[in-house]
This record gives sequence, C-alpha cells and structure tokens, in this order.
Amino acid sequence: MKEAVQGDVSSIQNDLNATLPALISQADAAPGSVPEAFAVYRNVDALYDVLLRVTENANLMGAQDQATALQSALDGLKQARSGLGDSIVNHAKNQQAQLVQLRTAIAHAEAVSERKPEKTIVVDDGATSAATHHPRRHTTTKKAPASSTTPASTSSSQNLPSAKPQQ
Repeated sequence: MKEAVQGDVSSIQNDLNATLPALISQADAAPGSVPEAFAVYRNVDALYDVLLRVTENANLMGAQDQATALQSALDGLKQARSGLGDSIVNHAKNQQAQLVQLRTAIAHAEAVSERKPEKTIVVDDGATSAATHHPRRHTTTKKAPASSTTPASTSSSQNLPSAKPQQ
C-alpha cells in the first residue's frame, strides 16, 4: 500500500510540475475556448481523484498533521474543480445562446430574401435636355428634340406653350 501511495504522490508531483501548467498555458492562450478549458478540467478532476486516494490512505495510516494538510489541499482542489466546471458550463451556455441567435438571424434573413426577390425597374423617359436641369431663362423659344418630325426651319415656339418669365 505504501508503494501505491508513493506512486500516487509521484503522479501528483509530475502533474503539478509538467502537465497542468502546460494545459493552463494553452487555456490562457485561448480565452473563452471551451475545449481548452475542458482539458484543464479533466486534468484537475483526475488530480482530485488521485489526491483523494492519497488523503484517505493518510487518514488511515499517516500522521494526523499530514492527513489534515492533505485534506485541506483536497478541499481547495475540490473548490477549484467546481468553480472551473461552473465557468465552463456558463461559457458554453453563452456560446450556445449566441449560436442560436445567429442561426435565427440567418433563417430570418433567408426567409426575407426568398419572399421578396429583388426586382430592378428601369424607366427610360428618353434623353433629357439641358434646359430641364437649369432654371429657365427669360426666353420663349426652345430647341426641338433631335427625334422631332418638325422641320428645322420651323420655330419650336409654335408647338410649345409660351413660358412665363421667372420672378
């Protein structure tokens, strides 16, 4: 039994010195990443199980002060494990809510685009003359459009009503 406890203690030390710091660094490098945080959680959970075994054996065979120190470490690890688990669950819920919102928005946008196909209406009223874009001057004649059947020698004022001068 003593050899098993020594193996567990070596495993805990190896985890605390090598494995856990690397996992924490990866999780810190990707804040908000559920997979990275969950990898830390799994490791802490396994560490908790091993520390629990060591603590139980210390309570049975070890000195009271060692058992008390191990129990305190176990309680702290239990709180950390619980807090990390809650944090992961909350973050996953937030991500899920955002995903649902995005899917709903996409479905709504697709439904709107299917109901109202885009139509382009082009109105061609013919060529516009420069006179329509500028204020009228005090003249009573206009040039006839190029497509007019009126002979060029006929005045266009005969075909159009006289313009009132602007004041």
